[in-house]
Order: sequence, then structure tokens, then C-alpha cells
Amino acid sequence: MAKRKICQAMAVVLALGMCTTGLTGCGNEKRADGKTEIEVVSYKPEAVKAFEKIEKRFNETHDDIHLTISSPNEAMTILKTRFIREDYPDIIAIGGDSNYSNFLDADLFEDISDLDEVDTVKEAYLDMDKELEFIPKDGTYALPYAANAAGVLYNKDMFAENGWKVPTTWSEFTALCDENGIWLEHRIAEIWSMYVQGYRNKSVRK
Repeated sequence: MAKRKICQAMAVVLALGMCTTGLTGCGNEKRADGKTEIEVVSYKPEAVKAFEKIEKRFNETHDDIHLTISSPNEAMTILKTRFIREDYPDIIAIGGDSNYSNFLDADLFEDISDLDEVDTVKEAYLDMDKELEFIPKDGTYALPYAANAAGVLYNKDMFAENGWKVPTTWSEFTALCDENGIWLEHRIAEIWSMYVQGYRNKSVRK
């Protein structure tokens, strides 16, 4: 049986918390009323009310398409099980972690380079998506639907004592950390919120 690819975007939470959205089946299912069924599966159950509003507004304004958005608990486990059974949703919204990289490496996603919306996305976000690829490949496979930024606190006295220049770019920051053996320290309950680009898989001292 031919694999049905995710053909539009994919929710990726990247270093800046970028979330993207992605299609798998591109609406191949027809309902009894003749409408094309589009299914979206999101891994964010805490955002279910927001997605319900999107679903309602979309369905009220489209006569030929019916949109269904679900945000189940254990969404990633459910998605992996469905992929094994070749039961692909049309759009998935997940984080920019190793799961996304593995799905992309397994050739589950459709190249959406020709999609008009790609031209509206900041190049930096598209570059962040490319950095999640285990094996570099041509094309665009994810689009952001939201983004946020996080800051880094630093000890001003320590910088002054060591004569360190305060970095103003990400590359300067990572270079300073690498050159001086600096570890990132956190006082937060959930480690996922310390997923910073390039440091996702390194040890973080508590």
C-alpha cells in the first residue's frame, strides 16, 4: 500500500518556540454530504479551546470542506500508532524535537515548497526547520503557526570579573559558552522549556 504523505505543514516548536502546522493526506476523504474531510491532530491539549474556535469559524465559511481538529492526550503515542497502521491525518501540529526529525527522515511529509504561504514566512523560521533534519534534504516540510521568544539571564558580576563581552547574537552566546565551559542552569519544573537551538540534546545542570 502506498504511503500517504503529510502534505502541508507541521507544527514544530523550535528554539524560539516556533510552532508550525503540517498536512499528511491533503483531504482525500469524502463525507456522505460530499464535503472533503480535513483532519488536524495537535499535540497541545491545553490549546483545545482555541482550536475549537478555529474549527468552528472554518466550517462556517467553507461549503465544500469540513475541518476536524483533535488535541488528544498522549497525542504523540496516538500519532505513532496511526503511522504504523498507515492511518495518516491530513495535518499534524507537533513540537520541533526528535519526533519531528524522525518523521521527516521516514519520508512522511510532503514537500510544500510550492505553497504560496511559504513565501510569507520569515526565512529565519524556515532555517530553524532545516536544522532539525537528520539528513539534509531539499524542500520545505513545515510552516509555523505561532512563535514566541525566550530570554537568557546572566550574572553581570561574573561577566565583569572574567572580562567577557555580553553576546548580542546567538552564535556569540554559544561560542562564549563553549569556549569557557559554561553550562546552562535552570530553575524550572519542565525541562522542555529549556530546549534552546543547538543545545537541545546537551546536559543541563539543575
